[in-house]
Amino acid sequence: MRNRIMRMYRVLFCIMPLFAFCLCGCSGQTEQVPDKQEEIVTDENTSEIIEEIRGRGYLLAGCKTDVPDLSFYDAQTDTWSGLEVELAYQTAAKLFEVSVDEAKKQELVHFTGVTVADREEKLEQKEVDCLFATYTITKERKQKFAFSDSYYTDYIGLLVKTSGTDANALGTSDIRSIADLDGKKLVWQKMRRHGKHF
Repeated sequence: MRNRIMRMYRVLFCIMPLFAFCLCGCSGQTEQVPDKQEEIVTDENTSEIIEEIRGRGYLLAGCKTDVPDLSFYDAQTDTWSGLEVELAYQTAAKLFEVSVDEAKKQELVHFTGVTVADREEKLEQKEVDCLFATYTITKERKQKFAFSDSYYTDYIGLLVKTSGTDANALGTSDIRSIADLDGKKLVWQKMRRHGKHF
């Protein structure tokens, strides 16, 4: 049972879009999409999940609500926007064999807001079919979930209080490099992996 559940989680992440729009980590038969060059690679388990999504009539996508340009929900206009939202529509278009515009028009994606703290749980509890939520690929996570190729690379930013007197300083005159942070108090977003680097 546990192996079946783990395979299912891997499959759910497999339907995340790649730039080539293929399901990754699977082998078996190939399903051609009419008038398209891309293919969906399936095996028996992924076929079942894809058919479940198609039978339901829409993809359940887990996206963050507060990352402008990546995944943002505007409560005033009740609209979602950003790169990951577009990737969700591209995935739905692929699954339902329609254009991205048709996927939007037919509302083939139902979005659920996720956070860093609850996104894995929402996937495990089947509240979402897949995540489009700036999820860093690690060895540990690869043992639990299947991932698409990386579609976005981000870097760690560093903020320090400005001294106002030294244009070359990273803030105060005693912080000029990362090494100067040794022994200083640092703060980072809860559940983020950046802290291990300092």
